[in-house]
Amino acid sequence: MTAPVQQAPVMQTRGFAVAAALVLGFGGIVVPAVGWAVGAALVCISPLWRRWEKVAAIVAPLVVLALATAIVGVADAVGSVAGGSDMAPRNPLVPAPWDLFWWNVMAVALVVIPASGLWLLWRLRRRTAR
Repeated sequence: MTAPVQQAPVMQTRGFAVAAALVLGFGGIVVPAVGWAVGAALVCISPLWRRWEKVAAIVAPLVVLALATAIVGVADAVGSVAGGSDMAPRNPLVPAPWDLFWWNVMAVALVVIPASGLWLLWRLRRRTAR
């Protein structure tokens, strides 16, 4: 009689890691915010990435969004100081800071977050469970 084959727990398989990276990268597009959060949790529990890789993939989009928002805020503050009074009508051809903030959110959601998921997949190549 042969001994039963020991299978690795599901979280330690490459398939789970690939699914986690794809959910992190594209889950937020399918189910906004919730899909990304689920992907981040799945990436956190997978042992196939190093801790710094997990932190980089999860924190990088948040840092990019914070920096882009800060740049828009500074540009608006400089523009309002240089522009004179608040009573002057706003140029309708120039986007408002609120509009620029939402463009930043969309850029992060459609470019930076998928790039972080794809980066995790790139880091996963030729790696096995430890």
